[in-house]
Amino acid sequence: MDDALIQQIWRARSIAFALTGPDLVVRALHGQTEIFAAKAGGCLGCSLYDLFPELVGREEDLHAILAGELSSLKLSYINRETPTGETRYLTMEDLPYRDGAGQIAGILHLVQDITSQGALEQQVTQNRNQLQLVQEWFERQNQELVAANLELHRLSELKTQ
Repeated sequence: MDDALIQQIWRARSIAFALTGPDLVVRALHGQTEIFAAKAGGCLGCSLYDLFPELVGREEDLHAILAGELSSLKLSYINRETPTGETRYLTMEDLPYRDGAGQIAGILHLVQDITSQGALEQQVTQNRNQLQLVQEWFERQNQELVAANLELHRLSELKTQ
């Protein structure tokens, strides 16, 4: 496949990936690597945990992938701050990386920038919360009106008597 076409796909989908060996040391970075972090270019030879500290505590899962016991590990909506102070939302997936003989040779660490989707979901959540508050306000108003109506009805009966 043409390298220019592959680069275009990576850019269009904001995808990057890192390859590690079984020691979880980053051996290659490709795609839109700026979505990893500012230090991504200098991370060749570093630990996958240095590139993605969110994986700390998930060591058993990564070793299960390397052993062929787990097909993947996926983490969604990871918040990352860019050097310019913007917040990015990322999703990442770790998969076994297989060599030409089909043996697991390391981990393929896929990352996608889903900031626009994350921002939309955050807005939906905020709107849902606002609607809940409005609904609660209407329910309180309705209860007050029912109580006032009952009081008016009681006063009307007293007047009639």
